[in-house]
Amino acid sequence: MTNQGKPARLTFVLTALALGCAAWMAGIAVLPRSGEPGVTWRFGSDEAAVGSFETVPAWDSMTLSVSLPFDAYVYVVSFDHLHGTVTYFPTEYLGTDLHDPTTGRMNFLAAGEHTLPGSWNGSVSTWFVPDLPESLSLCVIASRKPLTDLEAILPLTMQVGNRAYRDRSMGFYMPRAGRAQVIGKTRLPHPLLQAAIDSATAPLAGPMLAWPERPGVYFDTLHIVPRKPRPGVAAPSNPFARQLAEQVENKRRGK
Repeated sequence: MTNQGKPARLTFVLTALALGCAAWMAGIAVLPRSGEPGVTWRFGSDEAAVGSFETVPAWDSMTLSVSLPFDAYVYVVSFDHLHGTVTYFPTEYLGTDLHDPTTGRMNFLAAGEHTLPGSWNGSVSTWFVPDLPESLSLCVIASRKPLTDLEAILPLTMQVGNRAYRDRSMGFYMPRAGRAQVIGKTRLPHPLLQAAIDSATAPLAGPMLAWPERPGVYFDTLHIVPRKPRPGVAAPSNPFARQLAEQVENKRRGK
C-alpha cells in the first residue's frame, strides 16, 4: 500500500469507530443491561411505546412489558392529582391467570418476559388510559424480595380491577376498608414510590433504576399526558369509567 492511500484508510477506520461508539451509546439508552430488569409501556391497538410526557389518547388500552433477569416481585402504581395513588398490580380485584404455583402470588414473576395485566380465562386483559385534565405517573417496582411494608399500605389506596363487570372491563375500586380509610390522596404513601416519581425521566425503554435505600429493588416511572379520545372511541362500559369521564368533564368546565 502506498502512503497516499493510508490517510483515506485511516479516515474510514476512525469514522467506523465513531459510528460504532455512537450506536453503542444509543443502545445503552434503550436496552436493559444484563442483571437489571427493564420495562416498556404500550398503548392502543398498535401497542405503541411512548416517551415521558408524551400525549396518549384517553381510553386507549394500556399494557406493561416486563423483562426480568431474575425472579421478582412486581408492583404497578399510578398517581395523579384527581385520584391520588392508585394500585394497578397486584390487587384482589384483578382477575388474571398470573399466579405463581409455589407462592400463590400474582405478582411473583419468574425470570423472563411478561406482559401485564396478563390474561384471564384465556382472554387477554388490558388496562386503559384514564381521561384526566393533567399528567398521569405510572410507577413500576421490581424487587428480589417481597416488599412487606409496601404491601401493607397498597390495599388502602384506590384499586384497579376487572372482577365486577360481566364484560370484564377494567374499573376503579374503593379499598375494602372503605372510602374513609383511603390513603395516598394527595401524595404517594411510601418513600420508594416517591423516589420513583422524583427520579430523572426514564428512557423510552431500558433498565430500571436501582433504589439506593434497599439492595435488589428497582423502579421506573413513565409520565404520560392523556388527551382527547380517538374519534369513535368511548369510555369503557362500566359505570365507574362513565362517572370518571363526567368528573373530568365537570372539572374542565370549572364545576
